[in-house]
Amino acid sequence: TLLTLLSIIIFPQFIKKYSNYRVMLFVLLLYIIDTFLLVFAQHPLTVLLFFALHYASITLLGINLDIVLEDISSSKHIGKTRTLHLTFVNTAILLGPLLMWKIVCTENRYALPYAIYSFLIIVVFFTLLIFRKNLNDHVRYKRRHFFELIDSLNKNSNLMKVFGLSFILKFFFAIMVIYMPVYLHQYI
Repeated sequence: TLLTLLSIIIFPQFIKKYSNYRVMLFVLLLYIIDTFLLVFAQHPLTVLLFFALHYASITLLGINLDIVLEDISSSKHIGKTRTLHLTFVNTAILLGPLLMWKIVCTENRYALPYAIYSFLIIVVFFTLLIFRKNLNDHVRYKRRHFFELIDSLNKNSNLMKVFGLSFILKFFFAIMVIYMPVYLHQYI
């Protein structure tokens, strides 16, 4: 969404000013509130607004988590750490719609998965608070212009493939989250 794109552009400034840990806690708190509000949203425009905020928050938390992975991993093991992280994320992307379908078909309530998810995210929030000592910001932030980033993507085909696959997976996830539960509810 446009909201996600705009937030990605200004997000590095907040991380540099307030630290990745503080910004991550703030975005996670907004994410918890947004997910909880999705449970009670009734009007389609309200659902659309909260879902757009939800998607933007997921993207920003992905940036935060990427910085945390870079911070806690040695340069020698960064590839293994990121591979393990992406394996878990992609498994969740594939299993999430299946689990949501099972909950929605059993209970016939679309809000229940978001209520369960809100609770799980609260656990993550408090886990971050407890393990604060392990999440110090040691990463030096370099500011790069947008066109410089696009140029580096064009020069590195492997990086372009990673971003392309990430986009395809996120697009698939968006279709599964938005359309699949509605389809399954109508025809099964």
